[in-house]
Amino acid sequence: MGAALAIARKFNNEEERILPLPHACFMHQNHSIVSISNSYKVSSGLVNSALDGTMEALANPNITIVGVYGSSTSRKNNLIEKISRRVKRDSMFDVIVMASVTEKPNMKRIQGELGNMLGLQFDEKINVIGRAKLLCERIKKEDRILIILDDLCAGINLGRVGIPFENDHKGCKIVLISRCLEALSNQMNTTTNFSL
Repeated sequence: MGAALAIARKFNNEEERILPLPHACFMHQNHSIVSISNSYKVSSGLVNSALDGTMEALANPNITIVGVYGSSTSRKNNLIEKISRRVKRDSMFDVIVMASVTEKPNMKRIQGELGNMLGLQFDEKINVIGRAKLLCERIKKEDRILIILDDLCAGINLGRVGIPFENDHKGCKIVLISRCLEALSNQMNTTTNFSL
């Protein structure tokens, strides 16, 4: 029956029949089907709420960095997918790039992920500072670019990565995704944050 809940009951001494029901339902004692809230509906609501808030913030010319926080990996992945689709549909940005920061950020790896998505290949001999300069120059060539940094566990120096923002590049917007609000508001100084 897949992920659906299956409930068997007798109909007038006939053979048992299996009734597949969605996760949000259960059979009450009097054999009526009762609907209950479930985590899927809650998750979907949280994702859609965070999506709407994020998209509104990205459209605001006075907001450069948007924070999204929550512990659910599936909601986070769902949100990233929905942001990408909505941005493409609405032609808000010309380019979307993404990198995973992780608990112990490796600057070269982050720069490499962003650079690869922009067609920029780094020579292994180039240090973090040289890569940051090249990445910054490449990002500035895009009039409207969205950068998504996922798995942010602590503050990260965006300039050291090579990400220009605010007055350095008005067309660059950044979405920071973290498990906790503290990493966003206290360490990255984000003022626009959405719970996921």
